[in-house]
Amino acid sequence: MIYLEIKAEISLTKHLEFYQTVLSFINEIQDIDGYKGFTKNNGDDFKMKISWENRNYLDNFMKTDQYKFFHGAIITLSTQNSIDIISEKPKKMKR
Repeated sequence: MIYLEIKAEISLTKHLEFYQTVLSFINEIQDIDGYKGFTKNNGDDFKMKISWENRNYLDNFMKTDQYKFFHGAIITLSTQNSIDIISEKPKKMKR
């Protein structure tokens, strides 16, 4: 499993517009190959972690219009943001 972690600081004046975009984005990615789910922080700053089956599915997703549009919204509406790819390392089995 691999994760795309998105963090952004959104000003109060842009919260409504940003969260409308987030809802649309979540609805659009549900049927994309390799998508496994997401978690979202409901604090002051936006934080979302999207799970993918593997790196290939994530790379393909990052080439889609859905991702490019959402990434553009993050850049436009946030004061600070970061997007990170986090690999889940296989856990060692105990003997």
